[in-house]
Amino acid sequence: MSTRRSYTAAEKLKVVRYAEAHGNRAAGREFDGVSEANVSLWRRQNATLAALPTLEKSNPMYNTHPKV
Repeated sequence: MSTRRSYTAAEKLKVVRYAEAHGNRAAGREFDGVSEANVSLWRRQNATLAALPTLEKSNPMYNTHPKV
């Protein structure tokens, strides 16, 4: 069983940029431990992630960050 991991906004944006150039599956393979489903989710959240401070960790399920 794998362990859960949280990613900063900067890490997610790095994966999103790679995925936009090479595709979701390739990004999942390039960044170990990131599932294709997460890459797809982060691409949909791209505008929100870009507005967050880069060191913030975001989880839309818990709404712990103020709306920007």
